Amino acid sequence: MAVRDQEMRKKAAKSGIWDLKIDQINTENMKKILTAIRIFKKNVFH
Repeated sequence: MAVRDQEMRKKAAKSGIWDLKIDQINTENMKKILTAIRIFKKNVFH
């Protein structure tokens, strides 16, 4: 039982790390998209 508990914790930790990585990737992409939109607007309205 204790072994299974450890496995579950390891899996939870791994998925937690993956969630963090996915969040980081998403925020990076959002920043890129927002920057692209800003540049696009500048180019269009100048």
